[in-house]
Order: sequence, then structure tokens, then C-alpha cells
Amino acid sequence: MPITSDINSIEENVMLVESVLIRTQARRDFAFQKKLILWLYQHIEEEEARPDPSNPTIVTLIPAIKNIFHKFQSEDSANPAINILTNTFNEFQAITNPVLSQIAIDLIIFIKNQKRKLDNQQQLQKFNTGCNNLFD
Repeated sequence: MPITSDINSIEENVMLVESVLIRTQARRDFAFQKKLILWLYQHIEEEEARPDPSNPTIVTLIPAIKNIFHKFQSEDSANPAINILTNTFNEFQAITNPVLSQIAIDLIIFIKNQKRKLDNQQQLQKFNTGCNNLFD
């Protein structure tokens, strides 16, 4: 059942992707992450420089990532959300521009709020490093 099938609704796919991204980050479950990557990206051609914004992967990832930002907004450590985003972009470079262009405002607000909450210099440095890795 690829992401392009009509078995799941978009909302179900968003919940599934969000849950799997959080799980793979928390447990470092790389086998599970590999299955997600295959499910999400198998229909996108490697040569495709910029997938269409209506592509099911893009349509699913954008709300899933925004939901992850909201979930980690109240956490003491925001690094899991940044790491999830970095890992997602590293897995398939072609989705970075279409997704980042749609989540940019949410990402900026998230980073701003998290920097305001971090009082420990070491935590702030770790968070800054994670954010910098996102844009490398």
C-alpha cells in the first residue's frame, strides 16, 4: 500500500507519518525508518528536482512536521523536532524546498520560542547546532 493509494485518507497518512517520525527519532529505530522512507519516497523519481506540491509525500509531510513542532513546543528540549526535520530532509533532498517553503513560518516561530526558553548556555549551543545542521 504505497502512499499514493487511496486506502488511507490524507489525515490518516499525516497521523501515520507524524507517529513514525517521532518514534524513529526517540528509539533510533532505523529499520522502521527505512520502511517509512520507502513508503514515502518510492514513487518520486530521483531525477525529479522539485516534486509537485500536490505530491502525496509533500501533502503528508507538511502537516505532519507542523504537528511535530506543536508537540515539541512545550518540551524542555526542542532538539528532537529539529533532528526529525534534519533527518527527513537528509533522506531525500528533492523534498526540502517544497516542504521548507510551506513550513518556514512555523519553523521560525518554533526556533524563536525555543531559544527564548533555553536558559542554559549548553542547551542553547546544542539547539543552535541542530538548527545549523538543518540548513547545511
